Amino acid sequence: MFSVHYQETSKSGITVDEVDTVEIVTGPPQEVLMWRTFSRLARSIDANQIMNSGGSADSIANDWGSCKEAKIAYEISSVSLETQRVCNALMDSIKANGALIEMSPTDTKLLGIGLYLNPQN
Repeated sequence: MFSVHYQETSKSGITVDEVDTVEIVTGPPQEVLMWRTFSRLARSIDANQIMNSGGSADSIANDWGSCKEAKIAYEISSVSLETQRVCNALMDSIKANGALIEMSPTDTKLLGIGLYLNPQN
């Protein structure tokens, strides 16, 4: 629910404050959806690693595996890291009076397999 406040001036010059309260039915907030996605991806990656390791926590590899959820999580984390690198380069450029900051992709294999361009992979 939210309120809209506005003022109207009539032809006679009188200003009237108006308030409309609007109730909108929506889905869950963005933060809830992000946490749900995070937990779904994490549970899938964990389940895939345990299944592929024979159930032994000691033999679980450090990589996330090759399941669909692992690819999505890898892409999300890679895009997040690249975004942070761009923000850092912008801050460095600002500190250097607008100097050009050279950047190269951190993970060129992402570009090679087209995950940034084709999210169905």
